[in-house]
Amino acid sequence: MGIRASFINDWSYHVVTLGCHVLPVHSSHEIADHILKVVAEFVPDIKKVFLTTCHDGAANMVKASQLMKVENFQHCTAHAMHLLLTTDSISQVEEITSLLQKCRNIVTSLHFKSTLIAEELAATEDKTVINKLQKAMNDVNDLLDVDDQYPLEDDVVDKDIHHHVTLKSSCPTRWNSSLSMIQSLLDMKREVMNCLKRIGKVDMCLHTDEVELLEELRKFLQPFESFTELVSTTTATVSLNPLIKLQIRKMCSAADGVNDSPPMQSVKKKILDKLDHRLPETEALKLHRVLDPSTKDVTPRDEAIALLQHAVDRLSQRGLLCFQTAQSFNTPSEVDEPACKRRKLKEEMLNELRRSTNSTVNERNDIIMEITNYLSSR
Repeated sequence: MGIRASFINDWSYHVVTLGCHVLPVHSSHEIADHILKVVAEFVPDIKKVFLTTCHDGAANMVKASQLMKVENFQHCTAHAMHLLLTTDSISQVEEITSLLQKCRNIVTSLHFKSTLIAEELAATEDKTVINKLQKAMNDVNDLLDVDDQYPLEDDVVDKDIHHHVTLKSSCPTRWNSSLSMIQSLLDMKREVMNCLKRIGKVDMCLHTDEVELLEELRKFLQPFESFTELVSTTTATVSLNPLIKLQIRKMCSAADGVNDSPPMQSVKKKILDKLDHRLPETEALKLHRVLDPSTKDVTPRDEAIALLQHAVDRLSQRGLLCFQTAQSFNTPSEVDEPACKRRKLKEEMLNELRRSTNSTVNERNDIIMEITNYLSSR
């Protein structure tokens, strides 16, 4: 179990790993005790900490957060998107589930037929080389026939685009494995169809409308793959949830899907219906967004100040924060002047009274100034 914590230093966001240990038992009590033990090595009095957690939705993890009495439990963004794409949308559209199952059957049928696929790929490559050679010869002839410079066509294949040369299988617990499977089938659709015909399984070949639906699905799922990679880094991720939600809403909007097929329209509608449920906008999430220097300016200034003031007040109630005022009520001459013990005691008592009267105002001003400096920094 890996435990990471985040903090801000010099207006920069940092994420550190506090520990990574093997737990013999994965019960909620063992997990909670282990986390508290590790955190206690860095934070002596954990009761004074504003503690929130982020993990998947497994029952033992959720109960562990409850046992630790965390302020807020945030579902892992990557896992939330997995549930949004599988449980909430794709698995509920019959046309797509049937097509994906057909793709899995194709991969299974050709699992031990890699030699046939390699032969088909080699044949396709040979044809491609011949076609390129013929085209080059035609271009040379055209250049010799004209006096003006012949405009060159950009036929160079982007080397950054990955083309699959083997079939990929899907895993029920990883939505992106379905995307890999779709991409591998589409990248080698001609070779796959030829192999199916050679082994006598013509009925498993993909029809034109099925290929078009797979193309639609691949195009729609590719941004989600980028989102998953974005929230799987060591930088701040929870604060990116509102930005990801905005992009998902845009992708699933009616204006963006005018030419979508009915199955894809159904998928997008189901995603929009469950988006707020899977990625809720909690107070803790808003606070994370303000505390992340890269996203703090997304929140309106007044709302950001109110969020940080509320957090400071809650921490102050636990005794975590203590703002020291620099104001002194004794002049140098008074301090140096000899006085009796009773006079000193009286002055100390008067100074204490003055401090208690003005401390609330001074502390509030210090807090507001610190918050304003943080929100104004770039």
